[in-house]
Amino acid sequence: MSCVLVLAPGNDRGAWSVAAGLVDRLGCDRVAVVTGDQLAAATWLHSIEGGRAASTVRLPSGGVIVPERFGAVLNRLPALSAFAFGPASAADRLYADAELQALFVSFLAGFGNRVCNAMDGQGMMGQWHPLQWRALAQRCGLVAAPLHLATSPGPTVGAAADGGQPDPDRTVLVAGRYVVGARTSREEAACRHLARMARCDVIEVSFTGASPAVTGVDVLPALVGPQVDAVTAMLCDRLLDPARQEVAVK
Repeated sequence: MSCVLVLAPGNDRGAWSVAAGLVDRLGCDRVAVVTGDQLAAATWLHSIEGGRAASTVRLPSGGVIVPERFGAVLNRLPALSAFAFGPASAADRLYADAELQALFVSFLAGFGNRVCNAMDGQGMMGQWHPLQWRALAQRCGLVAAPLHLATSPGPTVGAAADGGQPDPDRTVLVAGRYVVGARTSREEAACRHLARMARCDVIEVSFTGASPAVTGVDVLPALVGPQVDAVTAMLCDRLLDPARQEVAVK
């Protein structure tokens, strides 16, 4: 029977709320929550077989993560830290962090398209410069707010008080086929299109102004209220999607 794996920092209230919602729907035996510190301290057996990553991760608690057990994965960890190398030199710590991150990316790749918030060699999908998001938003039919950049410190004409972008008036969350906060069907469709174009399962789009303009996109939003319900429902849908279960054992 497929289970759901939630990877998140220990202080990620949104992720823990999603996990609680999953337990309500699926039962505690089908939901596992693992923190970044637990993964960093785990014992890893990792190999590449037939072009696919295969992993067995034994946690300090004694629990074991085997990718074939999980039909859906919510990743809220942009990186792992090799904290065990704290006493080492700065160069060694950087090397250890880079190696652990490469292992983590390959580990997630072993889940295939069962992962929400996938990663590549550059990091988590969607953690891009605001200019990239604005350009993509415009291609999806959304209006992008001006982005004020400067090569020297000091206020910029038309910028927010801190020299950056204005605070958002509201947000729209996309979680798979679920959308929370859209004011019109056109806006809902455009935000869905933006998520698909970015190849991101969960995004929060920030808008400002009476004629709403996009000020930013967050792939790791806090997740509160109806947003938690949307992400929970998306993960349950993923368990039932045969196209995403090509490797999962049921």
